Amino acid sequence: MKTLISKITDAGLSAVFNASNDGLEAKISHIAFGDGDTGGGPAGYAPTGHETALRHERVRVPIGGGKRLAPHEIEVQALLDTGPEHWITEVGFYLEDGTLFAVWSDPDVKLTFKADGAPFVVAFNLAMQGVPPDSVNVTISGPSVNITMLDNVVSTAANFMRTWRRMMASEVRDLTPVIERMWS
Repeated sequence: MKTLISKITDAGLSAVFNASNDGLEAKISHIAFGDGDTGGGPAGYAPTGHETALRHERVRVPIGGGKRLAPHEIEVQALLDTGPEHWITEVGFYLEDGTLFAVWSDPDVKLTFKADGAPFVVAFNLAMQGVPPDSVNVTISGPSVNITMLDNVVSTAANFMRTWRRMMASEVRDLTPVIERMWS
């Protein structure tokens, strides 16, 4: 599994320092997804930090969950349930004022395919080097996304399936002599 590393943009860094100087924190409010297509089809790239927008943004959604994990790390969650079908090869994290704070893309990786009518939850942990501690947070304004709750649902479903499988194995084992008599 490859680690996805976002690049903080020059504009994002300036916005963080301006907010910090005013005693405020910069707040990420939206995540944008794009395909990086500049005419030759979906393509990732190596962000430089000079980006002010995604190369080919397809959809932008509000943050639906997240929190500060450490002074230099935040979790950002969103529900991607809109927009056209496309390969996701670039992701942008936008501040409340519309500034592109950070961008992820990779020339060798397509993150996933966004299919029509197939909503999914995305979650990213942003580790931020070069910014003052506790200077970036999230503004939650989108549909509620509770990854913790989702983890509980998945765990409960997995436990149910394990129990059901054991129960069925036991039933088959108990019925084996009866089935063998019927077919002999």
